[in-house]
Amino acid sequence: MGRLFYYRFVLAYLVQKSRVMTASEAKHYMAELAARYATSKTKKITAFNYWAQVHRVIDGDTLELIVDLGFNVSVKETFRLLGVDTPEKYGVKKTSAEYAKGVAATQFVEGMIPEDKWVEIEVYSGKKGKYGRWLCQVYVDGQSLNEALLIQGHAEPLPL
Repeated sequence: MGRLFYYRFVLAYLVQKSRVMTASEAKHYMAELAARYATSKTKKITAFNYWAQVHRVIDGDTLELIVDLGFNVSVKETFRLLGVDTPEKYGVKKTSAEYAKGVAATQFVEGMIPEDKWVEIEVYSGKKGKYGRWLCQVYVDGQSLNEALLIQGHAEPLPL
C-alpha cells in the first residue's frame, strides 16, 4: 500500500508537461521522501547530519565529499543525492541530448558547490544506493541542493 502511494506520487510529477517543479512542490517531495525513509517498516533508518568539504563533483547527482566526523577525524566517501536523478554524463554518446543535459546538471551543481566548499549533509544510516554510495541530502547555505536540482529542471524525482 505504501509503495503504491509512493509510485503514484512520483508518477504525478513525471507526467507533468514540464519537468521543472515549483519550490513548494520540490520541498513537499523531499519531505515526503525523508518521511518514507524515517518510517521504513523493515528497519528504522536514522538521518545523521555532518559537515563535509566538497572534494569533487562526479556528475549531477554524485559527489565525492570529505566528511568531518569531529576530533580531527575525516573520511572521504562518495555520496548519491537522495530522491533525484540527473541525466547521465558517462556511458552515453557525447553528441546525445542526454549528455548535454548531464553536463548542464553537473555545471549547475559545481556552480552551487565549488571544490573545497563546506556543505551540510544529511546521511541516512544503513542506506546505500545501488553502487555502494551513501544516500544523502546536501544543504548549501541552508538551501537543499536536491530541491534546487528539481526546481531548476536538472533532475527528475527518483523512485525508491
